[in-house]
Amino acid sequence: MTIRPQDLPELRAELLTWQQQHGARYFTSCLRAGAQTSYQPLLTTAEEGDQLARAEAARLAEAELFWVSPEMTELTVAAARSMPAWSLEPEDLPAPSGLIYFDGLPTVRPEFPTTAMAWGPCPPGMATQALKNTGLWLSCYVDRDWVEAQEGLDLSHMRIPLGPLVYDGESIAAYGERETGDVAFMSDAGRIVEVDDQTFINKCSSLVVLKSASLLMRQELAAANTIEPDRATRKRLRRQGADEDVRTRVIELRRPKTTANPSGESSREYHHRWITRGHWRQQWYPARQLHRPVWIAPHIKGPEGAPLIGGEKVYALKR
Repeated sequence: MTIRPQDLPELRAELLTWQQQHGARYFTSCLRAGAQTSYQPLLTTAEEGDQLARAEAARLAEAELFWVSPEMTELTVAAARSMPAWSLEPEDLPAPSGLIYFDGLPTVRPEFPTTAMAWGPCPPGMATQALKNTGLWLSCYVDRDWVEAQEGLDLSHMRIPLGPLVYDGESIAAYGERETGDVAFMSDAGRIVEVDDQTFINKCSSLVVLKSASLLMRQELAAANTIEPDRATRKRLRRQGADEDVRTRVIELRRPKTTANPSGESSREYHHRWITRGHWRQQWYPARQLHRPVWIAPHIKGPEGAPLIGGEKVYALKR
């Protein structure tokens, strides 16, 4: 299924409607089948399923919409794999609640089929003690076509239609400074687990991909444009009872800049051009009194017109 930026408002409306109509039964079925183990049970199974569905619907209803281009998706995942550890704060996210669609994410990260994520505050009563009453809930979604293509995956016991995107698990992360090894997220056994930061990053989890995207969106290498629904889409949203004035922020890569000389202070004569390696650098933000990684993008060095040799991959971009 192909999702364009202008499709995201309707996709969100469909997901929200699906959660309201079928979410409780879906989560309850997952709980009974042992597949929904990252939520610590406090109520009866049916009550848990209803609470999970209502919480997800609330996140989707409040979500700001983001569509990430394939090139930006590729950079986000590549940068995430080498991103240094840093502690998430609410103001690091592009919005308090959001729905983000990464075009091409399953292609560049084939070990995880996630294609979209929804996030928002962790609801009260869900692991509040471990998260010290504050934290992020990140939901992962996979394409319905991918689910239907999986051999041996039988969802007939749910007796409900699948939505355009299928809920496929979540991560719960603490905000604020943590001791080394204190990465708060739910394990398959339904317990808060402590995992070394760098190990967590190297796994390139969905949470790390979102953190990488959040950092890159703030930099000049990212171009953000806003798309509003067209007239026909607004009519369809109005019939569905959804917000017809919702906008989608489209996140793309800007064209890389080139430099004519690798160093203004060097008198050495170069006869070729080459591409520098992209890397993270810690930058101090005085207003927030903290460091945050900043991505130093690959760029071309060497004299203009000289032949290009070796180097890293160049992202071919259009404005």
